[in-house]
Amino acid sequence: MPEKMGASTNVGCNIHRGVKISTDESEATAIIIRPFIIGLTRTEEGYMASSGISNAYELGATPYQAIKSYLEFLVDELLWLSKNEESLSASIHEEFSLLQKYLQMV
Repeated sequence: MPEKMGASTNVGCNIHRGVKISTDESEATAIIIRPFIIGLTRTEEGYMASSGISNAYELGATPYQAIKSYLEFLVDELLWLSKNEESLSASIHEEFSLLQKYLQMV
């Protein structure tokens, strides 16, 4: 990415079907079952990664770190939501259903 990127520059990263995401902390793995785009926004601290499949975002010093952190967060979120499905509010259950359309635990 160019060095002269401004704070409002947005870039997309395509996440393809079949990509496996593993987390060291929870030792969980998920696979992408529907492609989606992660948006990257340059911030003062580095980069912010977000997408339309979750309200969450993750920061990283580099684009790679932001994307990696974001994908690992999605796996952890899917794992937590699946373990707590019975106690989810209606709005959180909708978020869970949306994540399940894009990621599947393996």
